[in-house]
Amino acid sequence: MDPHSPVSRLACARHYLDPLIAQAREAGPLPELGTPEWAVADATTQSAAAFVAVLCYLNAAAMASLVGARDRRVAREDHREFLIAQREASHAISAAVDWSAASRRPSHAELERRRAVRG
Repeated sequence: MDPHSPVSRLACARHYLDPLIAQAREAGPLPELGTPEWAVADATTQSAAAFVAVLCYLNAAAMASLVGARDRRVAREDHREFLIAQREASHAISAAVDWSAASRRPSHAELERRRAVRG
């Protein structure tokens, strides 16, 4: 796994922040970041609440990257299927055309020569 991927960053952050958050939760519930309760809380509780917000952000980024990777894979598969269908349609059209009729028509050079003669 890429160490710089959102999933790796989330795992690393959880490894370091989960114990700090658990320790702060022993004293009571954590207030939401930026609320009046958070503003009057001690520094440890404020930090733990901020860590929870960071983990929520990293979790959302990790989920988005996983969904994005899945969507890109599905898009590649859909595009491949489209190209196969397009090639098959091209072959079907070519098979349906009477190419012998094209060989009986005058060429572009012949048409230009006739136009030049008529003047």
